[in-house]
Amino acid sequence: MKRLLYGVILATVLLIPNQGTDVGKLIPVEVIAVSESENGVTVRTDTEDTGAGATLAEAFRDLEDTAPGMIYLDTAEYLIIETGSEELLGELNGYLKKSIRVCKGAEELPLTGVADYLSAHQPDRKLGKIEEYSQIPELREENGRYLLLEK
Repeated sequence: MKRLLYGVILATVLLIPNQGTDVGKLIPVEVIAVSESENGVTVRTDTEDTGAGATLAEAFRDLEDTAPGMIYLDTAEYLIIETGSEELLGELNGYLKKSIRVCKGAEELPLTGVADYLSAHQPDRKLGKIEEYSQIPELREENGRYLLLEK
């Protein structure tokens, strides 16, 4: 009876088509920056991929559609909410994990080196626990150097 059951399971596994993801095409993201302006929403990553749209959903869709591989947001550790984009904070819970660490920053803040800096100076606020925008620490950059100002 066990052999028959194992045979059925093996046959089922072999007959079901496998639509796996090619690991070589994954683009793991560590830092995501989100901004909102009169032109819409922009999402940037530390992998230099960008998405834009009228809404946050459209910006994330554009990011995925235009990247040279499959953007993998589950690896993101840090989120930067750019100045004037605080209204997007509640909406981001639907797209990013709640444990992502959040800070605010200036528009078009360079993302090169941000992951290294923030891994040594981690923001203490996480997306799932933020109640007010004013609680979020601010990341500043000057001449390629970063400074995290805790509130």
